[in-house]
Amino acid sequence: MNDTSHQSYAALLNHLESLHRRGDRAELAILRRSLGKAPGASPEVFRIIGRFLPESPRAEEDCFLVAALFAKHPLSWPPAGDEARGARNFGASMHKLKLKREGRSEGVERRFSALLVASREELGDHLRHAISLLASDEVAVDWLKLLDDLGWWHLEDRHVQRRWARAFWRFAESAEGVQMEDNQAESQEGDE
Repeated sequence: MNDTSHQSYAALLNHLESLHRRGDRAELAILRRSLGKAPGASPEVFRIIGRFLPESPRAEEDCFLVAALFAKHPLSWPPAGDEARGARNFGASMHKLKLKREGRSEGVERRFSALLVASREELGDHLRHAISLLASDEVAVDWLKLLDDLGWWHLEDRHVQRRWARAFWRFAESAEGVQMEDNQAESQEGDE
C-alpha cells in the first residue's frame, strides 16, 4: 500500500464518517443499495465517493465495497495510532462479536472461517454477511484497516488472512494456555 492510496483511503473514510455524523440517510442509502453490484454500476455512488477513488481498478473496487459496507454498519473503532492498527483488524472485530455471543458463537466462527478462505471474487459476499453479524451486535470495525487489508487479500502468502486469524483466535488460545499452565502448576504442587 503506497502513501497516496492510504491518504485516499483515509479521505474516503473521513467523508463516510461525516455522512454518518450529519445523518445523511439518503447518501448512505445510495451506498447501501450498491452493495453486491459491480463497481460503478450506479453513477450516484460516483457522485458521493468518486473524488476519493484511487487510480488502480482493484483499489477502486475495494473503495466501492467498503463504502457500501460502511453505509450498512457505520460503527467505527475509535481512532488509534499506526502501531495499534494491526491489532484492530477485521479478525479482532469478529473476535469481539464471538465474545458477545458467548454460548452461541459457533455461527460466528463458521462465518469467519469461510471468510478467511474466500477468494478475491467471493470476498464481497462473505464480508457482507460478516458485517450484518457485526451490525446486529453493534461491534465496531476499523474501516481504514479493512480497506488497507483488502488490497493485499490476493497475495499467495495470505498474510492478511493469517493476521485476521491470529486476532480472532489469539485470546482463546492465550486463555487456554493460561488454563493449561495453571493446571500443570496445580498437578506439580500435588506431587510434592
